[in-house]
Amino acid sequence: MLVIGGRDMESGAVSVRLHHGGPQGAKPKAEVVADILASIKERRA
Repeated sequence: MLVIGGRDMESGAVSVRLHHGGPQGAKPKAEVVADILASIKERRA
């Protein structure tokens, strides 16, 4: 799940929460997009 609050919007970040991994903290949007695309390419969950 991606959470975008006021502070995230100001800093250009996204807070990431994984179903089995819990909160992962705030990460830059570009890093999150790259992680998602890599996961899709590798077909991992």
